[in-house]
Amino acid sequence: MSNTRLFIIENNSYRARKGLKKQFKRKIYLAFEGLITEPNYFKEVKPKLQERSNTVVDVILLNRSKKDGKSHPYHVRDGMLEFYYKNNKYIDKKDGLWIVIDIDRHFGTSETEKKSCYQDFLNSLKSVGGKEILAAVSMQCFELWLILHYQDLDNLDLKKIKANAKIGSKNTYPKKLLKELRDGNVDKGYYLGIDDAIKRAKSSKLESQVDKLYSKAGTLVYQLIEDILSS
Repeated sequence: MSNTRLFIIENNSYRARKGLKKQFKRKIYLAFEGLITEPNYFKEVKPKLQERSNTVVDVILLNRSKKDGKSHPYHVRDGMLEFYYKNNKYIDKKDGLWIVIDIDRHFGTSETEKKSCYQDFLNSLKSVGGKEILAAVSMQCFELWLILHYQDLDNLDLKKIKANAKIGSKNTYPKKLLKELRDGNVDKGYYLGIDDAIKRAKSSKLESQVDKLYSKAGTLVYQLIEDILSS
């Protein structure tokens, strides 16, 4: 277990730059609150992305249980802050700090409250000892990004995805749709659809400005993927 408050480190490559086999230009440090969906996704796609890139990705896993209440974006931010302050001697200026978060229910109910609280959160990411934390935000949920690996936007009900409506006691509309798409594409892993997902996420039908995602459906995970592939 970690002696940090929130996170455990997936590996120690952030300390051993010279020991890595592949030459690389930079590193991306990635944190998220999910316990299953996000870790499984990045475990699958990270090796393939690194084959196409000179960027190395270090995943920082949230040290939490499913019902401990530590799913708020501020907890993810605080974990990244803690990691950065403890390890910044290993982090170069060219390296990136990314968090993957959902808007979901975390910023209030009314549009005015959501806008204000969400903007306060974004402002809190802008300077971390002179380094900005970048946010791969999804409205409502990370599952939207995964759905885009399989489905064109013309075939999606974005209103239902934005509402994140409950279906039964354990499912939501996006999760149910994702399961159906995965079951129908058993031979197609996420990585095979990642370039399609990037194109679809940039569509004018989805919001692509981070400061407007509190009210419109969209996902900026594609910006993280493009950053990984940029060098």
